[in-house]
Amino acid sequence: MKRLIAEVLKRPDGSVHSALYCVGDDGQPDQAIANTLLEFLELSYPSAAEIERLVALAEAGSYVPKNPAWADWGVNEVDLWLLPPMAEPGHICIANENTGEYSTEEGGQPQQFTYEQFRAALKHWREFREMMAREGKENLVGRRYEAVLP
Repeated sequence: MKRLIAEVLKRPDGSVHSALYCVGDDGQPDQAIANTLLEFLELSYPSAAEIERLVALAEAGSYVPKNPAWADWGVNEVDLWLLPPMAEPGHICIANENTGEYSTEEGGQPQQFTYEQFRAALKHWREFREMMAREGKENLVGRRYEAVLP
């Protein structure tokens, strides 16, 4: 079972920053999930409602891409596909072109996530951002907010 973790970390200079990552049963970070799904959610969060809408359309079978040769959404070289051939049926596909390992380049392995996984990760990140806004980032240092990734 993989766990999503959101927390606020304090840097040596005293500044704070939020972090979103995933660990496996062994407690080790899951770089594939962190460098694709979670990085995509962090980078594209201001557009989360629109992305949710597109995912719902894809899930319902009514999404029509503007250009099937391009990713359906992208930010800072982290790209999302909602339909085949990149996304498997019932999944979204995310590639991170900043890492060779998860890129669309030869030898890269873009990652597949179910709609349920996407929604669970987005819900977790959204709730944590709301908590930061409500309680203040500085007040969350040392507290981990965890959820299961289905």
